[in-house]
Amino acid sequence: MPKLPAVTAWSYSRYADYKQCPAKFMYKHLMKLPDPGSPAMNRGNDIHKMAEDVVKAKIDIPPELANVKDELEFLRDNMAVAEENWGFRKSWDWIGRPGWFGDDVWFRAKTDVRLLYEDDTLLLGDWKTGKMYYSNEEQIELFALAGFRRFPAVKEVDTRLWYTDIEADKNEIQRVYTAKELETIQLDWDKRVVPMFKDRRFPPTPNDKCGWCPYSKMKGGPCKF
Repeated sequence: MPKLPAVTAWSYSRYADYKQCPAKFMYKHLMKLPDPGSPAMNRGNDIHKMAEDVVKAKIDIPPELANVKDELEFLRDNMAVAEENWGFRKSWDWIGRPGWFGDDVWFRAKTDVRLLYEDDTLLLGDWKTGKMYYSNEEQIELFALAGFRRFPAVKEVDTRLWYTDIEADKNEIQRVYTAKELETIQLDWDKRVVPMFKDRRFPPTPNDKCGWCPYSKMKGGPCKF
């Protein structure tokens, strides 16, 4: 195996890949082997693009987003900001532009939509397709942390996951975080990512997602599982 580059930066998707299987993380993010995606992933990308265009008032609400019509109208009418890329140093200081791929970037967060209110409350929303998984709460906790660090004056971050394939009034996971929780959340995430940065072997961990992994043996990939 060729010498692998060091892990110098992460995002939630990278963390999730590593947590699922360090070997998958290695093949995808360090060895840069192609990931062709899947029909479900491609559809998710299309839905995200539609939602972005609605919030930016470029298109009317399409049938695919009928279940989140009220949310989209609220965000559009209140001039929410769609699709931002935030870069942070290891100290969790926001870098600003062009702080996405700079040498000092340690953590990257991509927001689907955000709305900053005059009372120093921040709304962060994320569009989801498919079934509702409460395991995604881990993601919104991390995004809340990023929101506090991006806007230091914020006292409260209201995080929402909106599931576009689930009927209205049943398709939302909401969690609200206060600035008092910030230090605890930050320390927790600092600990969670340590193994990802220290790993040098990236062993495979067989799991129920192997059948969908493009690097699996059954898919013709390099993994032995």
